[in-house]
Amino acid sequence: MNTNEKNIGGSHGLFFAVIFMTFLILSTVFGYFLFLPDRAPKQINLAVVPFEITQNSPEYLEHALPNEFVYLLSLSRDVIVIDYESSVDALSSSTPFRGFIRELGATHFVDGVVEVNDDDDETLTLRLVDVTQPAWRTRREATYLLSQTPPLQLLTNGVELIRGGIYDTSAETLSPRIELNRAFTRYLEAQHSLRLGDTETAIEYAEDSLARTQNEYAALLLAQLVPERETEYLEIALAANPDYAPALIETAHNKYERIRDLAGYIQELESMVLKYPNSDAIYELASMYSLMGQYEHSQELLFRWARMRPRSADAAFALAIARSRLQRDESAAEAYMVASARDADLLTANRGSKYRRLSRYLDSNITQTSVDSSVQRVVGESNDCDVRFTDAFYSDSWQVAYTRLRCVDALFSIPPIRSTSADTEWMRFTSDERYVTWLSSIGADDSSQNKFQPIPIERLFRQRSE
Repeated sequence: MNTNEKNIGGSHGLFFAVIFMTFLILSTVFGYFLFLPDRAPKQINLAVVPFEITQNSPEYLEHALPNEFVYLLSLSRDVIVIDYESSVDALSSSTPFRGFIRELGATHFVDGVVEVNDDDDETLTLRLVDVTQPAWRTRREATYLLSQTPPLQLLTNGVELIRGGIYDTSAETLSPRIELNRAFTRYLEAQHSLRLGDTETAIEYAEDSLARTQNEYAALLLAQLVPERETEYLEIALAANPDYAPALIETAHNKYERIRDLAGYIQELESMVLKYPNSDAIYELASMYSLMGQYEHSQELLFRWARMRPRSADAAFALAIARSRLQRDESAAEAYMVASARDADLLTANRGSKYRRLSRYLDSNITQTSVDSSVQRVVGESNDCDVRFTDAFYSDSWQVAYTRLRCVDALFSIPPIRSTSADTEWMRFTSDERYVTWLSSIGADDSSQNKFQPIPIERLFRQRSE
């Protein structure tokens, strides 16, 4: 082969190599967009903000409907969904909108705007906005004609739209429930009335919703508003939807209150957290882990709960108490002060004695004396079991304290069930046979604690594809 032939052969090889590499690159790019990931590519914190409505719009579109978006979106395993009231609270502050998003820790938010089109018909435009970059991007957007789209259809269509925008397939596809259209609209009206403080009308509308079609939404609302019929309404809610998380959590808690089967209750809560990782089952499980002396696990659960409720004073309080039990005084004080900033009435009403022990971490502006005076003001009129238990313990009325043990909240009883400090009084209190008997009756004695093994946190919140 002469030199010219070699050059021609080399040129052909280089040409085909360039063609092959170009094909490979284009195939990779095309393949990425053709076969997008089946889950959110990173941790997403999603907030839903109140919808903007017109004077003629149904008022329930502003708050009641977006709140229902939060629940259905929270069924995802791959997304942290921020509590709706946190969004409302942050948005109502003087913080600019971009600051509001940062305060919530949101990576995406959902909003809705009602407008009148050229035909004088009202439309609702839903948007999913990605705020992870300085230049915000609308990931998904759709407009619905309100006269032709019932609220329940708006909800189901909108949730699927949003899930598609964050590549979330970790929750089941929503099925149309056309038979609930009228009942669901009435339920939203009940929620709007309740938000206005009109409980009587809220009950009336919720009962009407239930009369139209048995549904979990109105039944749960009535369980909350008519406590003497709570059990009946919870049964109706679960008959309408056996997987309705709020009703399942409340039913499990009521069962525990009746029979005090701690081991069984913890198992139920762990199952619910695995299935509903954005639900209040997280807080309940943190309480039970704390009762069993698993303070690290309790704190990790509370971290998750606080991310879901970034404006909640109660979430910060819970973290403060968990940290104090772990003897992390500085971080406990920090969490307590965050809670104080979120709730100006920290030491009033029924909260005073719950946080008495934490007061030693505070600066001179909130002293032990101020806590004590607050307790004196409220304990006589309070029916709260935690308040009466803690006050009885600190005032040496131990007979009262022992009788109150049966109903204290595991997370907020102070001192804790298993003290992390050399508290002589607490050690003497817990060595009494009445305390030992109580621990045994709820399955939290030494033998039960030694056998207890909590589920690792990383497993509880493992994403679907992992």
